[in-house]
Amino acid sequence: MLRNLLCLLLIGAIYSCTNTTGSNAKTNAKKKVNTAAGPTLIDTSITGFRITTILDDSKIIFTANGKEDADNTGLTTGFFIQGFTGMGNKAAEENMQEFAYNRTHTENIKRTENEKVRMYNTSVGRAIIKTVTLTYKDNKKAFATTATVSNGKNAILFVGEDYTDGGNYTDKFKNTFDSIEF
Repeated sequence: MLRNLLCLLLIGAIYSCTNTTGSNAKTNAKKKVNTAAGPTLIDTSITGFRITTILDDSKIIFTANGKEDADNTGLTTGFFIQGFTGMGNKAAEENMQEFAYNRTHTENIKRTENEKVRMYNTSVGRAIIKTVTLTYKDNKKAFATTATVSNGKNAILFVGEDYTDGGNYTDKFKNTFDSIEF
């Protein structure tokens, strides 16, 4: 999974805007991390996931076992967030759609199905969330959640993939995404 998340992040690096530093400070149930969008709160208690690694000081990966999963070369369920500065609503949506398109066209994915897209307003700003079932060329399935929220000035990209739990994390990923504040 970490290998796959790293692949996701390499694709995502094309869209990276600035570098920041991460923090493990905790505020109530939400973790405070620093992203390019500024200090960001995220409720990781929904999934129980912990920070696994911070790449390029802007992409923060979360998995069930945190740092213990860093050397895992197998498929592991997890998510990452990445902040962007100077990215309004339309640009954030285009960034997410382009990321999702590149993701499904550059890896060993042979089919996507059950795609659902929803746009809505949150307390932060305008959000879009996309869920899809991915089938890899080896016929393994992953349940992907890709989402973005923009406050009109900055944005957060959220990418969650459930490789091993049969889609059981899809709602948890959606709720974790909805918990984001910046």
